[in-house]
Amino acid sequence: MGIKYFFMDQEELQKLKNLKGEIKGAVFQTDATHVSKTMGKEAVAKLQQASKELGWEIDYPNIKFMTWYPIGMKIISLLAAQKAFGWGEKELFEMNASAPKYTSFVSRILKYFVSLKGLFRQMPKYWKMHFSVGRLEPEEYDPKQNLAVVKLKDFDIHPLFCLVIRSYILSIIRFAIKSKKIIIEETKCVHKGDPYHEFSIKWE
Repeated sequence: MGIKYFFMDQEELQKLKNLKGEIKGAVFQTDATHVSKTMGKEAVAKLQQASKELGWEIDYPNIKFMTWYPIGMKIISLLAAQKAFGWGEKELFEMNASAPKYTSFVSRILKYFVSLKGLFRQMPKYWKMHFSVGRLEPEEYDPKQNLAVVKLKDFDIHPLFCLVIRSYILSIIRFAIKSKKIIIEETKCVHKGDPYHEFSIKWE
């Protein structure tokens, strides 16, 4: 999947602002923390300026952890990181996948589910903590084959969210799987005509 261009016209920006759904401020706090740790503290201001130039400024230092924000802002945050630092899909994926290690509150919750099976069952609850729309549902769990499948229903937001969801799932299951090789593949996608998103998770 290619990452979208920097320029955003008013029509496209308005579509993002009109998207139905909200996302917790924790998502933007961890974006800023990752940028700060990888690019330096001054880079957060550069990220904020890039979001302003895209037409929707994100005031990262004043984002509230538990407050709900428009879900379209997350797309702006991704594009701002691309614009400010020249990041591609790999870097944006890493930014999202690293989120839990910057959030002690989330880490404490997930560490209670020491088994993958237990964590897998809690995914729908954990999803609702961060997103007001969509239903993340465990579909298959086969520890003998090192395979799990999850579906995300009622979530037709934006193609860039496919990257966010894959990294989001990886960030969760890392608490139960210590393998260095975890592969998450999107096998179905609403932006390709499927009725829902589906993700296959394999590990060694």
